[in-house]
Parts: sequence; structure tokens; C-alpha cells
Amino acid sequence: MHNEYPISSTEHLLLRLTHAVESGQRVTFLVGSGLTCPSENGREKGVPNVSAMVERVRCLFPTAEEKVLLQNALDEVPEGRKYQAAMQFVIECRGQTALNELIRDAVLQSRINPSANLSWQDLERDVNGW
Repeated sequence: MHNEYPISSTEHLLLRLTHAVESGQRVTFLVGSGLTCPSENGREKGVPNVSAMVERVRCLFPTAEEKVLLQNALDEVPEGRKYQAAMQFVIECRGQTALNELIRDAVLQSRINPSANLSWQDLERDVNGW
């Protein structure tokens, strides 16, 4: 299997994950939007797609000057890099915390059940709420 961004082999990943589980370490998987996107018919919730996330970034910058600067940043990159440019703009102009909140809110939108009163740990354990 060709991997455009090789980090390690499948065998090494399996060894690493096995060791983590056997030694009691927590394992977190970060998956792409294809796995977490809403269904085509809209019946199942999901994490907003790339264009929706860029639109969410636009909402963080309400002034005309901010909008122009963001648009300039987006215009400087090819279509396949708009998401990265938008997220970098958030970090540079609002900070990592603002980006974390933006992503967290987008992920929470995919929950079936509202989660206002649950702690982060409880949200993680609430597998039926997703």
C-alpha cells in the first residue's frame, strides 16, 4: 500500500498500540472528516466538512478588515490547502485556544444527544450519544 506521508510501518503501529494498551496508556485516534461526516441524506449528524469549517472560521472574524485579511490568506493557497490556511489564520489571530474551541464545537455538533451537562470524560464514555 502506497503511503504519501510514511511515518512507520503497519507492523510498528500494531506493536506500539499493543504496548500502549498492555501498559495501561490511553490511546486516542484522530480520524479524518470522511469517517465523521454527516450522512448524504442528512439523517445522521456528523462533523462539518472542510468548506463548512472554513465558513465557521469566517464567522470568527466579523470586521471588514479581518474578513479581507482572512480572504487574502485563503486566496494565497491552492484549493486543497484552504482548511489549513484558515486554521493557521485562527491560531495567528485568535490563538490556539480559539482554534481548539472551534474544533471542539464542530465535533460536539455531531452528537445525537445534547451534551451541555457532561464533563469531557463523560462525553468520551457516552458512546450512545454520538
